[in-house]
This record gives sequence, structure tokens and C-alpha cells, in this order.
Amino acid sequence: MMSLGKAAIFFALTAAANAASIKRGSAAYYSPNTGATNMKEYGEGTTLYEPVNVIISGLSGGQVSNPTDSVKGGILSWLQAINFDKECLGLHAGGYDGFDSGDGRGFQNQTFIYRQSYDDPSGLGSCTESLIGGQHVRGYYQQTSGAWFIAASQEENATQNHNIVANGYDIGRNYVATNALKGGKGFDGCVFGPATVEDITGLVSANDGSGYNHDIGTDGVVKLITVPAPTGC
Repeated sequence: MMSLGKAAIFFALTAAANAASIKRGSAAYYSPNTGATNMKEYGEGTTLYEPVNVIISGLSGGQVSNPTDSVKGGILSWLQAINFDKECLGLHAGGYDGFDSGDGRGFQNQTFIYRQSYDDPSGLGSCTESLIGGQHVRGYYQQTSGAWFIAASQEENATQNHNIVANGYDIGRNYVATNALKGGKGFDGCVFGPATVEDITGLVSANDGSGYNHDIGTDGVVKLITVPAPTGC
């Protein structure tokens, strides 16, 4: 009989092998709602969690589903096109949240955190967000589909320690979806047309904030966004 330790290693290796055998872009996403995952991202070293409320489809065009976020025409380019950018001066303060996308790798630190750029292509727009507050997104990659799982929210200014505003999870999610429907131009010159946005229910439980960080609730809707291939790259 296989020992528990050996069984755990066997199943971990099997999951990793299965993940590697699936071609990126073969599905919009695979539901991560197994085990301890349940569409929750956890603060580093804590039991505090926030909802993962946006999925950028693995069927998106161009390089959006590429695991390298800063590749030309990739997820960073698209997020710049909808008014986000890297953190102020490329500096990150605080810890790194973690999420298990269900792709066999277990909990992974965020690939990125991007902040509202206030339409400033100089790279300093996110500094404004750090000072006065606004939208921010954390991204996690799912290797089995090429999808990006996003935790979006609106936060207060620096004097309020960037706490989430009332109803900030749904507000942040809707901001991403609304801008996705408009499209825009990334800082690398890639132009993205309007994306397709679909409401997904059943991945996140609607609640009044019980259990969520800051005691802020959500209506339980996840926005599935399929980004078209860019032009002008």
C-alpha cells in the first residue's frame, strides 16, 4: 500500500503532468473550485481572503494568455489600454497575496499587481493612485487554460492604508469590465478593440461580507472577459 506521503507526491506529480499536457488556449478557463481554492486569494501569512472576481479568458487573442505578463501585446499591454499600469516607480510595498488556480501548482504568489494609471502613459499615473486611491488588480495565471484570474477592487488613499472602499470588490470588478467593453491602446502601441464580457455565477458565493477581508460583501458575479487580438503591435 502506498504511504500517505508517497501518495501526496504521486498526485501532485500527476496533476503537474496533466497541466503540462493541456495546450494553452484550449479553454476559456477551468474552474478552480476544488479543495481549499474556491476563488479566494489570501494575504501573505494570513487567513484573510478576498474574492477573485474577474477571469481573462484563455481564448483571448494575441499574447494576452501568455504567462509572461509584460510580453508585447500581452496582459500588461491590455491592462494599460484600460487604464492600469505597473506600481509607482516599479516599487512594491507590503506582501504578496496567493491563489490556487487549480492547475496543479498549488498556491502561487500574485504574478502582478497593477494600479489605475489615471490615463497617464508616463508611468507615473499609478503613483497618483497610490496617493489618492482608486482601482487595483492582482493577477494569477492558470497554466492549464492560459486564463488570468484577477482580484479587482477599489481602494482608499494612502492615509487610509489603502483599505477597500465600501462595496469595493464589486466596484473594482465592474470598472475592469466597463473599460474592457471600450478597449484602448497599450503603452507598447498595441490597440485593443472592445472585449466580450459575460457574467458567470456559481464560482463565488454572494454574501454580506462574512469571512471576507474588511467585511465587504459581493453579489457573487464573476466577469469573464475575452480580449480580441490587438492591432498595431
